[in-house]
Amino acid sequence: MPKGRPTMVFLFSVECDHCAHMTEDILRNIDKFKKSNILMVTPFKLERMKAWYDQYKIGNYPNIIMAAEPTRQIVYYYDLHNFPGVYLYNRKGQLEADYEGTVKLDTVLKHL
Repeated sequence: MPKGRPTMVFLFSVECDHCAHMTEDILRNIDKFKKSNILMVTPFKLERMKAWYDQYKIGNYPNIIMAAEPTRQIVYYYDLHNFPGVYLYNRKGQLEADYEGTVKLDTVLKHL
């Protein structure tokens, strides 16, 4: 991911309706994220992540990187209890805000 840009880490479950809606909102408003990195991470296995990747055509969005992390260490790192988890970092890589559960896109965008 390019350095020196704000980054949103979006922890999602492939079985979460809220995560699906948030993914759709992000993609509908992708132009508002053009100066930001988006890292989408799921604790599910690669095959499940790939289905999500294909369904939402994530490959069409160069500022989105998607990863599967089935060891769930990232969930433990962020102490996430409810999906989605949204973690917003500034250009210097410092955590500015974090949200667990449903969060409005406007709230996210004010940090990026």
